[in-house]
Amino acid sequence: MSVTLNVLGAHLYLERDGAVLLGERSADAAFGAGEWHALAGHVEREAVRACVVREAQEEAGLVLDAEDLTLIHTVHLLGWPP
Repeated sequence: MSVTLNVLGAHLYLERDGAVLLGERSADAAFGAGEWHALAGHVEREAVRACVVREAQEEAGLVLDAEDLTLIHTVHLLGWPP
């Protein structure tokens, strides 16, 4: 029996007055060091909206209400990572 790894990630796209919120990754980050990115994280046995709320708090000190979030897009990648 084979097991398929299922990694879920959630991203926050926050736009206000034509400006989009981005965060800058730490210089010692394991992935994308020093790069700009949408706030994001892996879903850790929680609802996707709860993940976005948690990551926004952890990465930018933002306090969001999960009920105010709207799902914009879903991507399914099968067979990843290779």
